[in-house]
Amino acid sequence: MKHLNRFSAAESHVLLKTEVAGYFELLQLTFTDLLSKEVLRLEAPEGKNIDPTNDPYVLGCNDIDKYESESHEHVFLSPFYGYNSMRVLRSHIMKIAFQEGRGRKQFKERIMKSNKLKPLFKKGFFDMIFGGFSLTREGVQIRKELIQELEETETLLLQTIDSDIEKARQICKQVKANIFLMKRISMNDVQKIEPSLFALLVMDQQKDVPGRTYLDLPEWSVGFEAVLDDFNSDAGGDSDSSDSGGGDSSCGSSCGSSCGGGD
Repeated sequence: MKHLNRFSAAESHVLLKTEVAGYFELLQLTFTDLLSKEVLRLEAPEGKNIDPTNDPYVLGCNDIDKYESESHEHVFLSPFYGYNSMRVLRSHIMKIAFQEGRGRKQFKERIMKSNKLKPLFKKGFFDMIFGGFSLTREGVQIRKELIQELEETETLLLQTIDSDIEKARQICKQVKANIFLMKRISMNDVQKIEPSLFALLVMDQQKDVPGRTYLDLPEWSVGFEAVLDDFNSDAGGDSDSSDSGGGDSSCGSSCGSSCGGGD
């Protein structure tokens, strides 16, 4: 596996869907990726279970200050630097990230300037006039390889979910939140591979919809739609939808790894 265990889910999504990757999608994938790497974790409110009807606390791992984060991850991690024992309600973390991300354009550019993606994008003459970025020659090749790797890994997962669930979970640990970009991995598959954590990120009533995938859900339990409503209410109007939504992708599941370093 050459790229899926190297790129974060948000980095992969920007590389695959440069022009149409939506703000909510990129925030969602970044948050989920940090959970999958166990840089962040969820804790149930006292006397309650972690489920979509509750608002769990988000905590940083013990060594969070040593985690080699990328710029776009700071929107979720900044409250925990220097405060390892800090507990923040998930709804509050979403509001912080939504505001600190500063909209689709700026957040996407932060992802594109990550150490892994920066050599893959360029800003040519027409990009300067009309806005946007283009892939370098290396970027075109890596994007092609990433598409093929996603398809091959997705096929392998579908073959092993029922026949060798432990192998499926090992694959999941390698690709982390990139599994959420696999179009044929449904939420039913997520529950089979990793039922304990990532199935809980999805609204209960949506879990059993055949073929439904993570980023297809009309409302994510992590609450970005509710966050947008809050900001619209405070501002007395609608947010610019072209700067917050958009994109078309799908999903799967993910598993944990050590927090001691980056991908």
